[in-house]
Amino acid sequence: MNFYLQLIVGFFLAYVIKKIFLTKKDKQIPGMEPRSKDMGNLEDLGRAGSLHQFLVGLHDKYGKIASFWFGTQQIVSISSPEMFKEQQSVFDRPLLLFQLFEPFIGPNSLQYANKDDGKGRRKEYDRSMSHKAVTRYLGEFNAAVNEIIDMLCKDMEGGISEHALCTHMATFALKVDLMTLFGNVSDDSKITEFHNNYNVCWSEMGSRLGGKFPEPGSEQEENFQTALNGAKDFVKGVVEIREKLEITEENERFIDILIRHCADEDTLLSDAITYVVGGFHTTANSLAWGFYFIAGNSAVQDKLHAEISEHCGKHDSIGISSINKCVYLKQVFDETLRCSVLAPFAARYLDEDILLGGYPIPGGTPIVHALGVSLQNPEYFPEPSKFDPDRFSPENIKNRPSTAFQPFGVGKRICPGHRFANMEAAVCIAAMVRKFEIGLVDGQKIEPVHGLVTHPSAEIMITLKQRH
Repeated sequence: MNFYLQLIVGFFLAYVIKKIFLTKKDKQIPGMEPRSKDMGNLEDLGRAGSLHQFLVGLHDKYGKIASFWFGTQQIVSISSPEMFKEQQSVFDRPLLLFQLFEPFIGPNSLQYANKDDGKGRRKEYDRSMSHKAVTRYLGEFNAAVNEIIDMLCKDMEGGISEHALCTHMATFALKVDLMTLFGNVSDDSKITEFHNNYNVCWSEMGSRLGGKFPEPGSEQEENFQTALNGAKDFVKGVVEIREKLEITEENERFIDILIRHCADEDTLLSDAITYVVGGFHTTANSLAWGFYFIAGNSAVQDKLHAEISEHCGKHDSIGISSINKCVYLKQVFDETLRCSVLAPFAARYLDEDILLGGYPIPGGTPIVHALGVSLQNPEYFPEPSKFDPDRFSPENIKNRPSTAFQPFGVGKRICPGHRFANMEAAVCIAAMVRKFEIGLVDGQKIEPVHGLVTHPSAEIMITLKQRH
């Protein structure tokens, strides 16, 4: 009797499991039908203004998992912490959504490296971005921000003065980037030349992102190639200098790891430029947004200044022990990353078929992580447009999933410079708020412009008054 009972139970369980599997297999991901056979939903994306704005509308209509068509390729987008968590172990990145930047960063860039090649390079490169390594950069962080502060003080003549925030943060971020990634970069004229070449290349990528491609042999294409070659020549010059030095653990920089690890010059140049792009552009904009929010919220600025005054001294270099004590400073920067939606999306794929959020995903399907949608989700962040650093107090972060806040991406392919960005921002914000009362010039209308990185729609003009 027991045998027959077990047999019946076994058949019943097999039936239930089969039924569940078939139901999931037949389950269709909600989402958009392609507007046209060749273009998919690219017209809808263009009307939305950016991929982030398109994803906001997509998830608002279809829920936490939704699909759309990027040309002839179906894309799945997710915006929930639970599904982000399911993707934490996925490393490979679909090339389709990032291919447009290949002319600038090169086909050999780590941005396009998957499988063992990508994992091997990340393992080597991450040594230069570890907590221990980033702590060694504190001297460069302090030197660069003090240089900016000295220049600002000279322009003030003892009163309140106006300054172009985005321009100053770009200058600071690029100098820090070059000093820490490449070392021994102190020639301001060469830094300025590199900056000019970088701006030409980045502007060209922005034009192509907007659908404006240069004609072969045109002046636009020639200017881009000249600027790109200039940026590469800068890196080659750095390599020549570093190869002549005795490199130790204390003076090792990212470029030294590239010299040792990269099998060919093209890969070295691609990854060097990739890391400059990743570090410079995101940091400059995160700091611009940070000071914009601080300047517009006097209560936040007062509380922040009190904490910095208590833990960072009046004139000392800002060290790791001081940063670790400034809990509210970290909250302010986290809320800056959330409010600005600095990096709106990431993307991954797996070769094999998977179930995600209960839906079947065919192998090879690009899966967009709609990070910006999650960062603005009122379920996790009530009044999401309000700048409120207390959202990130030790008490409040316990009330939501940790994966609801993923400004640097999810899991194994998180932005390699996330520790670097946090430390650099902490030093810059602490030093500036310690020295100045920061305000906004009246009459400005600043809107976010969403791309791979979210930047202000116009130069932000601030007022500075020295504290006594």
